Amino acid sequence: MIRKTYCIECDEMRRYHIVEKERLATVKDLSFKVKIQHAFCDICGEEVWPHEVAVNNDIVTFDEYRRLKGLLTSEDIKAIRKKRDMSQVDLARFIKAGDKNIARYETGTIQDPVFDYLMRMVDDDKCYQTMVALQKNTSFRPLTEEQMSSMSGSGPMPIKRAKRKAIIYIHGLHGSSKEADDYSYLCKEYDVLGLDYQDGNPWEVKDIIRSKFKKLIKGYKEVIVIANSIGAFYTYEYLSDFNIKQAFFISPVASMHKILFDYIFTGRVSLEELKEKKFITLVDGVTLSYDFYEEYTLNDYHGNWKVPTDILYGSMDKLVYIENIADFLAAHPLSRLTIKKGSEHYFHTDEEKQFIKEWILRNIQK
Repeated sequence: MIRKTYCIECDEMRRYHIVEKERLATVKDLSFKVKIQHAFCDICGEEVWPHEVAVNNDIVTFDEYRRLKGLLTSEDIKAIRKKRDMSQVDLARFIKAGDKNIARYETGTIQDPVFDYLMRMVDDDKCYQTMVALQKNTSFRPLTEEQMSSMSGSGPMPIKRAKRKAIIYIHGLHGSSKEADDYSYLCKEYDVLGLDYQDGNPWEVKDIIRSKFKKLIKGYKEVIVIANSIGAFYTYEYLSDFNIKQAFFISPVASMHKILFDYIFTGRVSLEELKEKKFITLVDGVTLSYDFYEEYTLNDYHGNWKVPTDILYGSMDKLVYIENIADFLAAHPLSRLTIKKGSEHYFHTDEEKQFIKEWILRNIQK
């Protein structure tokens, strides 16, 4: 099969070749080196970004994180399914997870330790026989959120409101509320809280994010949001009706239309097919929704976001186009842009974190 993708420089579909390069990756609390793929146009030599290469790099990066953390990798999970002759949905339902969970685990999403433990039980012959017997002879129910939290050691803690002002951090894809610890330097004046949510389709997480945000800000007189990547999209689309004093967006997904278009274009899906079926799941587990696509094609910037917003953008960002940032700024006059030269979409080095600190302290409204 001939591999082709869109080249911005050529303005055409072009063949491309792959070059592997080692880079420093940071996932949650770990930094490590990993070899990832870079694609280059065969005609002009410019770097291109095929969707399948991005998916592969995500899998490689998050599998290395899982190995370092002692979790099952995507290949381990596939091997367990093959051993038990299960489909992704079969295994998901057997361990009482969501139907799409296993597909996501096999394409990069990091699993909760509870489900990792359950999949290991499926792999073990004696444990598997016991689980089968339990499901046949008892009302083997899914674990409650409280049970899962206590087993994983990351249960919800009661929020202590020491101050009248709060910083709410909203992470990006595959992120964690624990990243809020990076902003501990703000604790003298603010309670710094992380809003956690499981990766999922944007239309699925809306109510979860709104509910958790409402609980987090209860009792606070002043609220400031720091949001990263798609967390920024969730903030300006889903939280615009809350009383937010100021927002800081780091590498924000400023155009959901662009993201959706890339998936449709590289996934070889026609809009006619998507319109007819309403939902299509791609080979990497990503689900496309026609209604969601139509909503953000007709209106990429809903006019409800009126919060003063500072945006930090890396000049080497390959996921978010500067043109989309410019459109966002034009649609939201209360926004200001800072560009960090030489940085990519994810800010993870000590120097970049120091830059973020100085940027926030310089622009935060007292």
